[in-house]
Formats: sequence, C-alpha cells, structure tokens
Amino acid sequence: MEKASAALLKEVVEFLRRHPPFDVVASAALSAFARRAALGYFAKGEPIVRANAGVSDTLFVIQQGQVEARAPDGRFGELAFGPGEAFPIDAVAGARPTTLDYVAARDTFAYAFDADAVARLADHSAAFKRYCTHRLDALLERAAVGAATSIGAVSDHPMLHPLGSIIRREPVTCSADCSLQDALALMACR
Repeated sequence: MEKASAALLKEVVEFLRRHPPFDVVASAALSAFARRAALGYFAKGEPIVRANAGVSDTLFVIQQGQVEARAPDGRFGELAFGPGEAFPIDAVAGARPTTLDYVAARDTFAYAFDADAVARLADHSAAFKRYCTHRLDALLERAAVGAATSIGAVSDHPMLHPLGSIIRREPVTCSADCSLQDALALMACR
C-alpha cells in the first residue's frame, strides 16, 4: 500500500509541476502540498463551487475535463478553465466567499486542496503567493473582455479603456507628507 501511495504522490507532483504556478515551486514544498490532494469527480453540469456559499475553503486544480465560471446574475460571460488551472484561488487565498459559480462543463476530475494546504504553500513559496495575489487581476481582465465581446460592445466596456479617459474631473494631487485626512478633505472640496 505504501508503494502505491508513493507512486500516486509522484504522479500528483509531476502533474502539478507541468502547470503554472506549480512549475516554479520548490520540490519539497510541492511534495508537501501534493500530499494533501484529494481527487474528486464532477459530472457534466454539476456545480463544484457556488457563489457566496460562505468562505471558500477548498482550492481545485483541474486534472482532466473543463470547468466554467460565471457570475450568478449573468453579468459577465463564462470563463473556461482546463487541465492544470486552479479555482477559486483568490477566494481561498483571501479566506472569503467566491463571487462566481463554478460548474463542470464536461465530466471533470479535479484535485482538491484545503485552505490550510494553500496557506502553507504560500508561506513556503513566494512565486505561489504572487500568483495568488495576481490571479484575481487576470480573471477580472479575462471576464471583462469576455463580457464585452459576448455582447458585441468591446469599445463600450469601461474596463477596456485607460483610466484617464473615463475620469470625469481633474485628479487631486498632494505632497508625500500630506496626511490622509488632509488628502480626503482636499478631494471633498474639489
């Protein structure tokens, strides 16, 4: 039995190693993380994670299949995740509920990792920690482009314009030694 466990652990580590951000995680940290993996099966159409169902405490890494993420109100188009992609990484890392529903787009196998395993990996791998913090930015950009494209209004989507083009008044500037209270008061005046 121990030989089978070692072989399974090696398989999980090798799979993770082929996908970012796990491809840059140190071997010892990745092995410790892989030991916490539980492989789950989700039939096509089966919800995996529901938006606002409480604090997200499980990170999923797709081993095989496809998962779609969508806003419950349909305001963004669907995001598709495939093998090696992790979700809802920003919610698990931030110990908060996710704002998207994640549903198996076809029969899917995914490794599940508890929030403690994710936190430990972030503590031992700066690259993984950076990935967790920047993943949300990438997903928002992907969702904005997908939503704008799906409604045929790419040029009308505010997230696709430079910030300077959508500001309605002159920006407020102050010196570096200005207190936050003074800066807010100056903003209120203008």
